[in-house]
Amino acid sequence: MKIQKINLENGDFQKVTELLRRKEKTYPSIRETVAQIVEEVRTRGDQALLEYTRRFDSAVITRAKLRVKPKEMEDAYRSIPRDRREALVSMKRRIESFEERLLKQRRNFIVHSEGLKIERALKPIESVGCYVPGGTAAYPSSLLMTCVPARVAGVERIVICSPPLKNGSVNSMILAASHLCGIKEFYRIGGAQAIAAMAHGTRIIRPVNKIVGPGNVYVQTAKTLLASRVALDMPAGPSELIIVGDERSNPSLVARDMMSQAEHGDDSYCGLITPSETLATEVIDRLEQFIRNAPRKAFILRSLQGNGFVVVTKSIESCWELVSKLAPEHVEVMTKNPEDAPKFIRAAGTILLGPYSPAALSDYCTGTNHVLPTGGGAKSYSGLSCMSFTNEVNIVRADRGFVSSIIKEIQVMAVSEGLENHFLSVSERLSRRKN
Repeated sequence: MKIQKINLENGDFQKVTELLRRKEKTYPSIRETVAQIVEEVRTRGDQALLEYTRRFDSAVITRAKLRVKPKEMEDAYRSIPRDRREALVSMKRRIESFEERLLKQRRNFIVHSEGLKIERALKPIESVGCYVPGGTAAYPSSLLMTCVPARVAGVERIVICSPPLKNGSVNSMILAASHLCGIKEFYRIGGAQAIAAMAHGTRIIRPVNKIVGPGNVYVQTAKTLLASRVALDMPAGPSELIIVGDERSNPSLVARDMMSQAEHGDDSYCGLITPSETLATEVIDRLEQFIRNAPRKAFILRSLQGNGFVVVTKSIESCWELVSKLAPEHVEVMTKNPEDAPKFIRAAGTILLGPYSPAALSDYCTGTNHVLPTGGGAKSYSGLSCMSFTNEVNIVRADRGFVSSIIKEIQVMAVSEGLENHFLSVSERLSRRKN
């Protein structure tokens, strides 16, 4: 197993950033393909969806089968093993608890001053589409991560799109999670065509106001192309993990976490950044050892060989600088003093501190959301939360006394901008008798 190893000298971060931009070489062709899919769905609607499902998912479905019936979701929930059902319920409760506390803190924002009251009110988005990836693995966890915050925010209409299996069915755990969340609209459709359908709408699928959820490069490209038509969450996929370690890090844990990331698929990327040459060598040795008998070995090998890396820096400070430049989805910090990391990491989707906080833990059991910005998006985006499903509206109430106190300021500003009617609209109120 060959994984790219880079020794940085004199803070030369360009070598790593070029490595992580390798996917951009294929982007023009992907963009052209996705643009064609989007246009076909826009013009031909449901028929295009069925044809692309047959082509990309090898599943033959009809218009009547495009929408999953609630009974199918309920049956799936009742049929899955008890331990899986309990795991879904537990995960849902943790997410709800975190999101409800967050919403409570943000909801009660009111500012009072003499004669003026301002409230920042949260209004739920009317309809959202949640994309749940499928293919080489199923992600009921991603369904919970998108649907539960939407429910907490008060969204009335939640639409799920997820690709079918070759026999036309949908993974039972995904269906069970949908039933648990009370989903009424679920469509067995995936890829860029699903994003196009939720944005433009078809005869069967009504359009939504916002689309959220992770996906591969085709899904993310479709979201980008449709950004002018529908609100979006963030660039969320393919998945990323960077581990920062030093001489105190356990090489076996680092290797295991890199493998857990790599098994997502060929397009995931993961890497170790460390000032320790010893750790770098030991991690590569452990990877070669563990992969021999690993589940999903083929995916891990392709991912690590194509998108994996080990970077050796001159100092721990260089590690923080490089992580901040990359702004990855997940950062695991396994150094001697992990609590120092948040002070130095300027951008990341989630920062995980210490040997007992792996990315796999946050994927399932902490209550925090694993739908996070990727591709450097953490420099300007935040991870998904209940706030992603709301609009914030200012509610303002002023009295006569406040208007009187600032009328001169309004006059100065209005005249300076050449908008004197702005001033007159306010001063007219003061020329009238009090009501």
